[in-house]
Amino acid sequence: FYLAKSITAPIEQLSEVATRVSQGNLVDTEITVTSNDEIGELAVAFDRLINSYKILDTLAKDDE
Repeated sequence: FYLAKSITAPIEQLSEVATRVSQGNLVDTEITVTSNDEIGELAVAFDRLINSYKILDTLAKDDE
């Protein structure tokens, strides 16, 4: 049970954040996955993607 939960919980968190971001909600997009496996790497990459999106969104709003 513990092993399954340690795998599914980070994936569920990534899914929830991805859903919020896809709806335009950039608030509370912090991902707290601390593992160094593939799921942790995915979380780090996704966090970088969100940060880049926030920067582009800010720049687009400044141009208006």
